[in-house]
Amino acid sequence: MAIPQRIAPLAARAASLLPTATGDRARFVASRRDLESSRPLREPRQLVERLLRRADAAHAQGDSAAAVDWADKALQILFHPQRHYGDAISPLSRRGLEDLQPLRRSTVGRLLMTSPDPQREVRPGGPRVLVLAGRSWTFIDRVIKDLEGEGTFEFRTRDLSQLPAVERPSRRGVLEARYAASTTGARIAPPPSLAEDLAWADVIWMEWATYTATWLTLLDGIDARIVVRLHSYESFTPYPQMMDMAQVDELVFVAPQVRELVCASAPRAEQAGRISVVPNINDFSEMVPDKLPGAGRTLIQVGWANPVKDVEFTLDVLEDLRREDPTWTLLLAGSPIGEDDDDPRSRRIRERLAAAGDAVEVLGFRDDMPQVLRRAGYIVSASRHEAAHEAIAEGAAAGCVPVVRNWPEFAEWGGAASMFPLDWIVTDARGAADRIRSTADEGFDPAREDARRWLFGERDPEGTRRAYVRALIGDHGTEKG
Repeated sequence: MAIPQRIAPLAARAASLLPTATGDRARFVASRRDLESSRPLREPRQLVERLLRRADAAHAQGDSAAAVDWADKALQILFHPQRHYGDAISPLSRRGLEDLQPLRRSTVGRLLMTSPDPQREVRPGGPRVLVLAGRSWTFIDRVIKDLEGEGTFEFRTRDLSQLPAVERPSRRGVLEARYAASTTGARIAPPPSLAEDLAWADVIWMEWATYTATWLTLLDGIDARIVVRLHSYESFTPYPQMMDMAQVDELVFVAPQVRELVCASAPRAEQAGRISVVPNINDFSEMVPDKLPGAGRTLIQVGWANPVKDVEFTLDVLEDLRREDPTWTLLLAGSPIGEDDDDPRSRRIRERLAAAGDAVEVLGFRDDMPQVLRRAGYIVSASRHEAAHEAIAEGAAAGCVPVVRNWPEFAEWGGAASMFPLDWIVTDARGAADRIRSTADEGFDPAREDARRWLFGERDPEGTRRAYVRALIGDHGTEKG
C-alpha cells in the first residue's frame, strides 16, 4: 500500500533512527529533502562518514555497484548545491578543507577523488581544435572568435548535451566510470557520434570542468592534446577531484584564486601536464566612459538573483548611502528572481525591493549593456565568490568606479585582490558605502579614470591571445605553471 504523501517524510524520519543500511538510506533521503527545502543540516559530516563506511564495506566485499551507490549518496550530501550556492557560506571556503576529510579517510573516497592515475607523456597540440561544452558557450565563444582571427586554428564545436541519450555523459555514469578506472583500469569507449571529430582533432578543449570533463579524461584511446578550462563554479563540485588529471595536458584557470582552491582540494591536479592562469578574452571596445545625467549617484549590480551574487549586500550599501543622501539609486541588471521562488531569501529580497520603491530599478536581462552602463557611476560586485567577474571589468571599461567585495568564499584563497587593485576592494557593506562616498563628487572622475587606465593596462589582448595559443600548441612539455 502506498504511503500518503504527507506521511512519507514522517516515515522516513522514523526509519532514519534504525542502526541499519535501511536507516542510513532514510537518513540520506531526509537530509537531501532538508537541503532541497533550504534547511541546514545539523551534522552533515557524521552522515557522510556513515555513508562512506557503507561504501567501504561494500568495496571490501567486492560489491562495486553498492560501493558506488553509497559513495554517490555521500557526494550528494557533501556537494549539494544548497551547501555551496545557497544562502550559507560554502564549507570549502576555509583552507583547512575539513569538509573533505571523510573522503580522504575512506577507501572508496580515495579511489574516486585522490588516488594518482598512471602518468603519461604530455601530448603536443596542433591547428585543429575540437571544443566540447554543455549549454554554456558565452566565454568560450569569445576565445574561438578571437583565435579564428589569429589565423592558425580551425575549430569545431560539439554540445555534449545534444549527444544521443545512450552516449551522453551523465553524473552517475561518470561516477561509475571513475570507480572502474581506479579499481580495474577500465576506461569509457568513445561515443560513436563523436568518433569523426575525435579522430580529426589535434586538440580537445573542454570548457567547464564539470562531470563532462571527468568523462572526457576517462575516455579510452584519445590521442589529441586535452585542455580543460575551469571557472569558479566547478570549484564547489566534486568533478575536478574526480578527473584523471594525468590525461590533461593543460589545466587552464581563469583566475588565480580558483587555481588555489582547486589545487588544494584536488590533489590529482599536480598530475596535469601544465597549469596556467589565463583571463577571459573580452572586447571592451563597445564600452564608452560617457555618462548620462544622474550617473554619479547611481549604482549598478549586473547579475543579482542567484544567491551567490548576494544582492542583499548591495541593498545594505544603498541603505547606508541613502541615510545621508536620498538621491542615491540602484540598477539591477540580469534575470530576476523566479516568480515561483518562495524560499525565505526570495521573499526577503522581494520585501526589500518593495520597501526601496523608486530607489531601485529592476532592469531584467539586457543585451544593450554599453548603454545601460552609461546610466551608472558605480558598479558593485557583491558576490560570495567569483572568478574573473567580467561584469566588473566591463564596468571599469565603461567608466564606472568599481566597488568589489572581498568575495568571502575565496578570501582565504587570495580573494578579489588576486584579480583587482586593493583600492577597489572592501570587506563589508559599510566599507563599500565609505568607498563610494570618498570617490563621489570631486573624486568621481579621477576614480573612474584610474579604473579605466588600470583595466586597459592589465587586460592586454595580445598577451592573452598568446597565452591561449600556448595552451593549445603546448610547447612547454611538462612544465608546471
